[in-house]
Amino acid sequence: MAMTETALQRAGLDRANGLISCLTTDADNVFVTLTASGLNERLNIISRAERESSQPKLHRAGATSVICPPVLGALRVAQMLLRPAAAELLEMAVSSDDEVEIAKVDLTRLPKAWGQSLSELALPAKTGLLVVAVNHAAEGPKLNPTPDYRLREHDELIVTGTSSGIRMMMELYGE
Repeated sequence: MAMTETALQRAGLDRANGLISCLTTDADNVFVTLTASGLNERLNIISRAERESSQPKLHRAGATSVICPPVLGALRVAQMLLRPAAAELLEMAVSSDDEVEIAKVDLTRLPKAWGQSLSELALPAKTGLLVVAVNHAAEGPKLNPTPDYRLREHDELIVTGTSSGIRMMMELYGE
């Protein structure tokens, strides 16, 4: 049974980067999340919640992200009605057979990019990547940042492009 410490350890939880808990009840998902986060503190845990009220409990138990299908379904329907082009673009990016990815890149891994503006980086020309958003801890997310936005060490970039473009960016601006 996946809910026991022994089963999680046998599955290699100590070496794992992530765990997905999608059991049938919120109580079971809280239990697995709590057990797994106790065994591996650095684990990225994505857990499912059937009830919206269970989301905070799963976060307190150690879940990095919580997915609530009823809430996600309602949001998706609303997006399709209110922003059909955005919903269609996201669907294309997720289900495309192309190598197109949407990725979050932590700038702490790209020290050569610190202090440079997006126009100075010239990511579209050098890597084929487009910067969709920049997230700065103190200021929050900026969608469609301007070319003069200067990157800082703790920023996160949301980029879209190919996996080879992401690797190229890491080679160009990493240590």
